[in-house]
Amino acid sequence: MSRKLELYVAAICVLSAAGLAALYRLDAAADLRYWNAAAAFAFLGFVSFAFDYRRTRDLSGSSAFLPFLATAALAPSWISVVVVAITALVKEALARRTLLKGTFNVTQTALAISIAILVYRALGGTSLLDDAQFRLIPYLGLFAAYLAVNSLAVSIAISLSQARSPR
Repeated sequence: MSRKLELYVAAICVLSAAGLAALYRLDAAADLRYWNAAAAFAFLGFVSFAFDYRRTRDLSGSSAFLPFLATAALAPSWISVVVVAITALVKEALARRTLLKGTFNVTQTALAISIAILVYRALGGTSLLDDAQFRLIPYLGLFAAYLAVNSLAVSIAISLSQARSPR
């Protein structure tokens, strides 16, 4: 196992903690409605993990990000990050991944959802529980930020694990 990969996973852990902290600083309140919404959609995300697909021996994917993004739009706060991370942690534990791979999968998911929520809020997005008015730009930002962070993080991890340049 590459030392560079281990350092990269450690950096992803630090960045995901920083994203969570940034969201907590924006609004430390723990609205029960946010917990309920996040838990409901995280459960759907967990169920979605059952339909993971495999592209190669080492590369798989999941549609669980869709309920996770719904969680973020309903509860754009640190609460969604915590609930999504716990969901990913349970999934990784059940899949019996190696510690490094499981740690990466959980923390890169937390990082992606944190940054996506920060972008969503910066673009004027608010909780759909508080304001149901559709705002296209924040939703596009939420989706694009999540996919960009997720894709970049995974691409770099794969390239480091295979000692190649990221694609």
